[in-house]
Amino acid sequence: MVKVEKVERLDFERAELLNILWAESLIRSESDWSLLANQKLDSYERSLAVSKSIDEIPQPIESFYDGFHHSFLLLTTIGSIDTDDLSIEAKIFSIFYSIFGIPLVMLYLNQCVKAISSFWQGFEVYAFFAGFIFVVAILYDVIEQTSDDTPFFEAIFSVFLAVTTIGEEDNQLPRFLLYFIAIAGIGTFHVCIFILQRQIEKRLQAFELDFSQQVARLLRFFNDEKNDGRIIEEDEEALEEEEYST
Repeated sequence: MVKVEKVERLDFERAELLNILWAESLIRSESDWSLLANQKLDSYERSLAVSKSIDEIPQPIESFYDGFHHSFLLLTTIGSIDTDDLSIEAKIFSIFYSIFGIPLVMLYLNQCVKAISSFWQGFEVYAFFAGFIFVVAILYDVIEQTSDDTPFFEAIFSVFLAVTTIGEEDNQLPRFLLYFIAIAGIGTFHVCIFILQRQIEKRLQAFELDFSQQVARLLRFFNDEKNDGRIIEEDEEALEEEEYST
C-alpha cells in the first residue's frame, strides 16, 4: 500500500509539473520559462531520487504477518526474497526452516496431485489450470489501484510465474492472492507437469529402444573387432613358435 501511495504521489507531481510548464509557457518569455523549467525539473528529479533511496532501504521483518509471509515464500518458493531485509539470525533460521519445511510442502503437493487426479484427467486438468490463471489475473487487475494500469497480459504472466513457482523479482501480487495460488494453483500445476511427463516418456520409449539397439550393435561390433584382433595375434604367435621349434 505504501508503494502504491508513493507511485500515485510521483504521478501527481509529474502531472502538476507538466500543467505548470504549459501554463507558464503562455505568459513568460523564453528565457524565463527555460529557467522555471530547469527549477521544476530539478525538483522532480530530487523527488525521484528520494523515492528510489527509500526503496533501497531494507525493510526488516517487524510483525507476525511479515514473518508469516516470509516463511510462506521460503517454503513455497513462490516469490523472491530480499536478503537485505534479513539479519544474520534470520538467514540462519531460514536455512534450517527451509531444509525441514520444503519436504513437507512437497508432501502436501503430492497429496494434491492424488486428489486432483481422482477428479480430473487429461484435458480437464489443463482447462482448470488455464481457467484458474485467468480468474486470478482478473482479480489482480480489478484489485490493483495504481494509476498506471497493468496490461491484462502482464497480469496473466505475473500469475503464471507465481503458480509455476518461478517467481518474479518485482512481485506486485497481493499477499492473499499468493496464498490462494498456493492452496489451489500450485497443486494443479504439478498435476499438469505429471501428465506432460508421462506423455513425454511414452513418446520417447520408441526412441529409447532404438537408441539401445544401436548402442548394442556398436558394442558387439567393437567386441568382434577386438576378438578378431586377439585371434590374429594368437595365430601369429603360434606360427612363430612353430618356426622357432623347427
